[in-house]
Amino acid sequence: MVKEIEVEPVTRLEGHGGLHLTID
Repeated sequence: MVKEIEVEPVTRLEGHGGLHLTID
């Protein structure tokens, strides 16, 4: 899971506003 977030954190944030919560 950590790898996925590190691979593309900005893309997830821009793609899904709710994803940022999981990353944080």
